[in-house]
Amino acid sequence: MITNAKPMACGGCGKGLFRMYQQKTLLDEVTLLAECTGCKSVSTITASRPTVQIGWTEGSTGRLTQMEPTP
Repeated sequence: MITNAKPMACGGCGKGLFRMYQQKTLLDEVTLLAECTGCKSVSTITASRPTVQIGWTEGSTGRLTQMEPTP
């Protein structure tokens, strides 16, 4: 459990579960898309630097990664 950060939730329906997607923009920026599993609203997180680093915390068994599309 993460205790030193504020939890996030959807501003529309209040759910706290999201599907995450990664998208490159025309300017080679990276945008993360967080789709609410409840109302399907999408929030965007855009990195203005050319690099986005995804790490993990102590005790985690994996980290966020890009999935291959399912056929």
